[in-house]
Amino acid sequence: VYVQSFPNVDAGLVQVSVDGGATPQWSPRGDRLFFVRRQGRRGVFVVDVTTSPVFRASAPRELYGRAQLEGVELDGGWAVGPDGERLLVLARVASHGRPQLVRVENPL
Repeated sequence: VYVQSFPNVDAGLVQVSVDGGATPQWSPRGDRLFFVRRQGRRGVFVVDVTTSPVFRASAPRELYGRAQLEGVELDGGWAVGPDGERLLVLARVASHGRPQLVRVENPL
C-alpha cells in the first residue's frame, strides 16, 4: 500500500505496508489508513497518519489476525464506519459459502 499526495503528484510515493496489502480505506477524519493482508501475516491492519507539515505513517499494527479470521475469506467488501471506530465487513464464511454481514464493535 502506497500513499501519494494530490494534486502535487510529483512529491513521490510513501510506502505504508511492507508485506503487501489490498483494499485500503481511509478513516473519515483522514488520520488512519486501514488495509487487508491476504498472504503471509494475514489480517486487517491500520496505520496512523499525519499530513502536516509532511506525510508520516506509523508502523502497521494488526487489528485482526489469522486467529480472529479463521474460516473467513475476506472478499474486499468492507468499509470504515462514519465515526472511524467501526469496520463493516462483508465476508464469505468458507464452510457455508454464503456472504454474511458481520458487525465488529470497538476494534481500535
